[in-house]
Amino acid sequence: HCPWINNCVGFYNRKFFIQLLGYVYASLLVVVFGTLPELWRRGCCLFFTPQGADTWFIVSFMLVLVMFLLSLLLLGTLTQFIKFH
Repeated sequence: HCPWINNCVGFYNRKFFIQLLGYVYASLLVVVFGTLPELWRRGCCLFFTPQGADTWFIVSFMLVLVMFLLSLLLLGTLTQFIKFH
């Protein structure tokens, strides 16, 4: 039984379960590698600009950072889950 899909993974639906894991893994890789340049750009603007940044820029930087960190966390968890199956 898999609590992620709330179903039993058996002989006939194992292929679809592995596909689900692959698609989620690929999506997380897109998110992680897509946010890296944005984090770099925003971090450079935030820390190396002498006048600083406005409030919305800081809030959006924090949101992108949280999205990146959560994606990394889920990617690490999913890597262990894929190794198990």
